[in-house]
Amino acid sequence: MPLTIGGTMRTMSDEELTMSSPLPERLRRNVFLTVVALVTFIAILSGTAFALSMKHHTSAITKKEYAFASALVRKEIRQEDAVLTSATVTLDRGKISASKPNYPCASGLLLYVKLIGNFPHIAISPVAGRSGTPNIDTTVHAINLTADAKSGRVCLIGVQTGKATPVPNALSLPIN
Repeated sequence: MPLTIGGTMRTMSDEELTMSSPLPERLRRNVFLTVVALVTFIAILSGTAFALSMKHHTSAITKKEYAFASALVRKEIRQEDAVLTSATVTLDRGKISASKPNYPCASGLLLYVKLIGNFPHIAISPVAGRSGTPNIDTTVHAINLTADAKSGRVCLIGVQTGKATPVPNALSLPIN
């Protein structure tokens, strides 16, 4: 910014421009506090929206969806000779386009089925560790299936090692 002093024109550096802020200290403080308040409000709002989107619902499961989930449990028991201690299902909105079994879940509703028990035909390779590292339990204790609620087809399959617990507030499925 050119500045004329006694007929001589001089350009102010960025540092000089910053140091000669035209805003009074109180106004700068108020602007700063307002920005902090807005950022905090948006963060809280985003966190609440994220928490709500992660919440699974069970009350809206239809008889057809329940039948799909029950069929998935029976299929896994047969395929894996599994002995289950728990099977649960929850329903939520969402879509999955990239999936392990190459079937997209595109209807907009997803069934999350969690099977807990013993799966003798599933082996997980141990993770390479340093010497002296305690042995890590690589026994599969749960299978997590995500299926399209309209077709019943599985689009994601995952396993869980270590301690497995049922999903809170999920709908129980028959395990025999």
